[in-house]
Amino acid sequence: MIDSKFSLEEFKKVDVDNDLSSELHMQLQEEIAKQLHQVVNNAFFEISNQLNKLGHNLTEVQTEFGPKNSTFAYEFNDSSNELNPRICLDTQVCVLSGYYSES
Repeated sequence: MIDSKFSLEEFKKVDVDNDLSSELHMQLQEEIAKQLHQVVNNAFFEISNQLNKLGHNLTEVQTEFGPKNSTFAYEFNDSSNELNPRICLDTQVCVLSGYYSES
């Protein structure tokens, strides 16, 4: 849950270049990724269902999570052995949190 632990005041309490800052950013990007995952996963299922109603045979491939950048990879594909046209849907959501400097 995104709450006061991610407030501007909390970020001001930690130095830019230390482990506490890195940990706070990692926690924030993990929380954002978790919230986005719920939305994107549901949308991807709905899109797959719509295409399946149009004759496709899409099935879900295990969702992958990359902890370093809080990345989720979503994939649905048609793994039938027919020579008919088949489609594969694949997308990734990556969340990065850090400091921005114009210098």
